[in-house]
Amino acid sequence: MARASRYQQPHVLRDRMEEAGVTHGATVRADIIGAHTSKPVVYREEGQPVTASVGPTKVFFCQMPEGNGFRVRETLQKGDGGPVTDKVCYDDSIRRVILGLEPWSDVNIVNAIVANNGTTRIMADAATRIVVTGKRGKRVHEVLAVV
Repeated sequence: MARASRYQQPHVLRDRMEEAGVTHGATVRADIIGAHTSKPVVYREEGQPVTASVGPTKVFFCQMPEGNGFRVRETLQKGDGGPVTDKVCYDDSIRRVILGLEPWSDVNIVNAIVANNGTTRIMADAATRIVVTGKRGKRVHEVLAVV
């Protein structure tokens, strides 16, 4: 499992899950809409970016739209009503696909299994797809199998 860092803005995923009615302890099959890929930015001490292309490509959640950024397809296990955590990790199979994408791609993670119990785990099976909807501002449509 790859862990999402704070700069990947996992709190946005948490907010979208809560908007969709997901609570602590739930496991759902869902679509994660409006994520994007990027590479970490390295900063000098003065706060000026050195480069935006250091390290591996990662998935970021900051652009997920309010209201429909997290679409529940099926509830596999009901939650207990508690709050959703903003600690996020995702399957290595998802990480491998993300690593293969060019940075600044817009992606939807479709039909993922998302479990929330202390950490939000985004898991993939044979039905999960990553749909690339844009690359560097250009509209595209690529469907990539995860498993």
